[in-house]
Amino acid sequence: LDLAKLGAGELVALLEHGNNWMRKMARRQLAERFYGDAAAKMALAALFQKADAKPEHRLEALWALHGAGEFGLGVKGDRGEVLTCHV
Repeated sequence: LDLAKLGAGELVALLEHGNNWMRKMARRQLAERFYGDAAAKMALAALFQKADAKPEHRLEALWALHGAGEFGLGVKGDRGEVLTCHV
């Protein structure tokens, strides 16, 4: 799987992958290639706010938002364990 050929939406989807290395590499690609991209930021915020997402996947989205230059977009009003432990 060549992550460099994937679009922002596909990379955001990989943040829910079962393999931690794959999530980290997807997050890196998002930060390097989609910094400031509005559509990528909205997809990351949606993953962070997804009620049924695993906490570790929400955390990946939170860090990816930070890497995209928009930390506050996904966390406004969140009181979940991810935000409590990492902000």
